[in-house]
Amino acid sequence: MERVQEEGKTGICNEGYRIMISSLLKFDDVKGAEEIYGEWKPKGSDFDTRIPCLLISHYSKEGDEVKVLERYRMFSKMCNIVDMRT
Repeated sequence: MERVQEEGKTGICNEGYRIMISSLLKFDDVKGAEEIYGEWKPKGSDFDTRIPCLLISHYSKEGDEVKVLERYRMFSKMCNIVDMRT
């Protein structure tokens, strides 16, 4: 998976990030999914709400309320920034 990530880092679209994060979470690689999420930089109307929701959903299933709230707050801030730009 790392080789695929390194080869595709330039010009990854939202779908690419969503697929990589989803795949990593299926393999229980939360750290890897968080790293990829950290590299995701949505711009304006390109903001894909499904991407942060992948991690929020995973944390919720694991019962990690702290991570759910932390990620939700970040998600809310991102939504506000996107709304201001458009």
